[in-house]
Amino acid sequence: MNKEFYLNCDGIQIHAKMDFPSMKQEKYPLFIVVHGLTGHMEEDHITAISKTLNDLGYISLRLDMFGHGKSEGDFKDHHLLLWVSELIRAIDYVRNLDFVQEVNLVSHSQGSVAVILASAIMQKYLHCIIPLSPALVLKDVYEQGSILGVPFDSKDMPENIMLKDKPLSTNHIMIDHFLPYEKSARSFNKPVLICHGDADTAVPYAYSEVLADWYENATLVKIEGDDHCFHSHLDQVLDAIRDFLKTI
Repeated sequence: MNKEFYLNCDGIQIHAKMDFPSMKQEKYPLFIVVHGLTGHMEEDHITAISKTLNDLGYISLRLDMFGHGKSEGDFKDHHLLLWVSELIRAIDYVRNLDFVQEVNLVSHSQGSVAVILASAIMQKYLHCIIPLSPALVLKDVYEQGSILGVPFDSKDMPENIMLKDKPLSTNHIMIDHFLPYEKSARSFNKPVLICHGDADTAVPYAYSEVLADWYENATLVKIEGDDHCFHSHLDQVLDAIRDFLKTI
């Protein structure tokens, strides 16, 4: 069973799909599932995660974030503060549903960075989080003068940067630079699973090693030889999620 709808977040309609396990229960644990930059809820790795969670008895609530998929908002104008706000709205929505007993977050890339920030704010309502290929590199793109291989002049920032044939406001890059990633991670004491491919060229694996050290209760799983979206060994990511959820 699934339910497709829109969540209103400050006047922006955020596309959502809620997929239920086949076994009916009075109450279910739930995962909010979040894609990455330029992604959407129907990507192969996102739908595979959703199905795995359903098989384990969890509801999955997939979201298209601001400016992505079928959600409202211009891609150019999206940034992490908007995504964090949308996650807070989604957490508040699901935690008040009478059939939800527990709320968790699983995310990919930029979505994982939004989860790092939002989970610190909403920790009291969460059971665990699973950041996959967390794009902590975003905090450094201003100083590096490049985002996803697209160069820019940090000393003379343009208004927009062309990213996959789409304009991205440089507000995104400046916001990325100043957000409190380490403080957010260090303040979160619930269980955390991080999975990252060590052949990821978009976000180097070393960023996840740093992130795991920041968390009080983190498990880091290296997916050897895999890329940013786990095109080679997605099955290992799904196995890691299954094993993690059995232990918490």
